[in-house]
Amino acid sequence: VALAQGDAKLALSMLSGLEQGLPLLAADIQRWRAEAASTVGPYGEAASYFAARSTPDAMLKAAAAFERAGEIARARAQSERVLSNDHRSRLQEATARGMRARLAEGTGDKATAAADVRWVAVHAPDSPAAKEADLALARLSPERALTAEELMARARALADAGRTDDSLHALDRVASAPPPKVTKLDELHARADILYKTRGRSLEAAHVLDECATVGGAHAMEDEFHAARALARADHDDEAIARMTLIARHHPNTTWGDEAQYFVPYLHLLHGDWKTAASGFDEYAQKYPTGVERREALRNRAIAHLMNQSFTSARKLFEQVAAEESDPLAAARALSMAALGALRDGDR
Repeated sequence: VALAQGDAKLALSMLSGLEQGLPLLAADIQRWRAEAASTVGPYGEAASYFAARSTPDAMLKAAAAFERAGEIARARAQSERVLSNDHRSRLQEATARGMRARLAEGTGDKATAAADVRWVAVHAPDSPAAKEADLALARLSPERALTAEELMARARALADAGRTDDSLHALDRVASAPPPKVTKLDELHARADILYKTRGRSLEAAHVLDECATVGGAHAMEDEFHAARALARADHDDEAIARMTLIARHHPNTTWGDEAQYFVPYLHLLHGDWKTAASGFDEYAQKYPTGVERREALRNRAIAHLMNQSFTSARKLFEQVAAEESDPLAAARALSMAALGALRDGDR
């Protein structure tokens, strides 16, 4: 509790000699004593304890303790142990690089320091070490701003961390960044992907995906499809249905035509338009018997027919769902629905 309250000095005094009366807890007591010592000292004792462990977390604690003890070479060695450990996480690597950069700059090794802070700025801009790394990068490499490719990587890392606005800000800098450059289409795709995956930004994603489709390229049709999906996510379902209908009509022999053909009745299903949904799923089943969305289409087709009071069809479709289902509970649910269809069809 004392450690949790930030009172490492009190914790250390309470842990002193405690293992003598609690021998079965000796290992835990030793670990907590090292945790407390790493904050208030003796730092050498904490460093020795953590340096004897082989996990990246322990290595980072050893490095920090050695740094506090003034043993710079040993602190850097521990941070480099983390970087050579195959089990390190991205954030652990960022912490280790941030520490090595600080130590390297202090000893005049500016090349290593600059390389480390650049890595953090690009690949871990969401880490606790990022703010210090950004400042250090401006100080150590003022003539080498992040390149367009590096800004793209930074944007993806920020997006993965849920920092959408910061991610988009990084993309705003791509056009004026030094080479190696990226194409306008690549930048638009990155922006669209970030917006598409962010709750509440679907309408913006649709607009950017429309830009991607207008530019063209090998993924233009895919961009059109995802623009329609984004509109549906933004509750612009009528426009999404219209676009999906056109994609299905004009690109029937493609994956995206297949997907679009499925999503048209699916959107009608969500709106309770059972008759249109049932008809659409029937058409999908006939047109794409081995389609991408075959399993989902079969289940939703059965639901649409049941709700449309086409009980004979619904019963047969639910029985088909049950027969093809590998999960026994899911199969049982489908059979229950088939029974409901049979009951409403008068077959007790």
